[in-house]
Amino acid sequence: MEKPVIIQETLQCLRDSHGEVLAAERIERLVVGVFFTAVQLAGGSCGVARSDLTGLDCSASHGRNLGEFAPGRLTGKPILDVLGHPADRLLFDSVKMAILNAVSAGVTARAAYPIEVGRDPIEWIDSSPGQRVVLVGAFPAYMDRLAEQPCTLQVLELDEAAFPARHRHRYVPAAQAGEVLPRADSVILTGSTLVNHTLHDLLPLIPPAAFTALVGPSSGLLPEVLFRHGIDLIGTIRILDPDTLFRVVGEGGAGYHLFRTCAEKICIFHG
Repeated sequence: MEKPVIIQETLQCLRDSHGEVLAAERIERLVVGVFFTAVQLAGGSCGVARSDLTGLDCSASHGRNLGEFAPGRLTGKPILDVLGHPADRLLFDSVKMAILNAVSAGVTARAAYPIEVGRDPIEWIDSSPGQRVVLVGAFPAYMDRLAEQPCTLQVLELDEAAFPARHRHRYVPAAQAGEVLPRADSVILTGSTLVNHTLHDLLPLIPPAAFTALVGPSSGLLPEVLFRHGIDLIGTIRILDPDTLFRVVGEGGAGYHLFRTCAEKICIFHG
């Protein structure tokens, strides 16, 4: 499967500007949890990505046959070898995304992007009367907060079952993105759209004047690439305690648990 454009561009930017670092990096630690995949590189940088278990069939023999890249053999592998592996499995894509986020985190920490620490991206969303806000992905915390505001809120989602009953009336099938996004004043995309490769198809549907935020632990790719594709604000995390990160992810922790144990929220703005 061909890599999505944003992933290709991120990898190319890293090769062009940080090729020696990229070539030397290896996987130091890797945990694939129920909700998140976490990786730490030999250089110390950590990254996480949503674990996409969609359609995972543990009984399928083709899903187990990864040779030198099978589970139990990834630790110590050069990251370029893993990123270049053609495995067509969403779970393996989560590993690749976590690796890219780890490399990007190291680069972003040394760059001069405007960054707000400890604040949530939703603070920059205009939710005043008459504003049309579209949330891509059933993110309960954001649905709760925006439902209290006078804006019009719609939530695009693949699976209606992901909605709490109190928000079911806001559900819009993902297939209707072409009808909903062009009318939005603000759009909040969850980082899961990077993992499941839907982000690149959604971005062209968003009006240039709309304020667009990409949020969640999976959203830590190189800011310059995301900004180039129309993202105005990146809301992601900075890992503060790697040991706790791996313990929490391995014990089934979700984003809520990461924020309270081992990471802080950061908002990165287009400079």
